Order: sequence, then structure tokens, then C-alpha cells
Amino acid sequence: VRVSNDYHLQPDQWKIGVTSHLANALGLAPSKDTFWTTVEQAGNSYGKTEPYPSLQGAVSTLSKGPVGPGDKIDGTNRTLLMRCCNEDGLILKPSKPARAIDEQIMEVIENIEFKLTLIY
Repeated sequence: VRVSNDYHLQPDQWKIGVTSHLANALGLAPSKDTFWTTVEQAGNSYGKTEPYPSLQGAVSTLSKGPVGPGDKIDGTNRTLLMRCCNEDGLILKPSKPARAIDEQIMEVIENIEFKLTLIY
């Protein structure tokens, strides 16, 4: 189940540590939205870039859900993408998804600017 905001609409959509708790508790594999494996995608109509493609790939892999590259045809960084899987393409998933630790959750709760978007 997707636990992130839309890619490129929110700069921090990769932060899925809190929302992954609920999905995991329900027995579902949390996942994040697609991502680009390169900094730039030539000809993209959004005028956006991806400053951290390695971070996006790592979070996708550690989520325990599907890894969804959103690159254009012939625009994928194969080396980066293949870090998530073995030679046969099997995703190297953890036994449990990466999640926020208790201290991180308490920090969110104690934050006076608590964002309701963190729980959905």
C-alpha cells in the first residue's frame, strides 16, 4: 500500500517512516510513490529535477513494497536501479519495512506544527 505523497508534488515524499507503521501493523507492505533514478529527465514537462536519486531508491527498497522507477524510456540509471535487486531482478527486501523509531514519533507528536498529512 502506498504510504507516501505524490512524487515531485512534495519535496519530502520519501519520508515514510511514520506512515509505514500503520501499513506494517495491518500486514501490508508499505511503499512510496515512483521516483527518478537520475537527477534530470531530458524533456520532462514539469521542469523538475531529482537531487537525491540514490536516497529515493534506498527508501523504495527498504519500504518492503514495490520499487517503481518513473523514468522515461531509455532514461533510467540502470546501475542505481539494480542496487535494489539481484541479477535476476528479485527485489532485495528487508524482513520488516524501515520505520521511524519511537523518538522520531514522539518528536512529531510534540511538534506544535503537527501536520495531519503524517497520519493517513
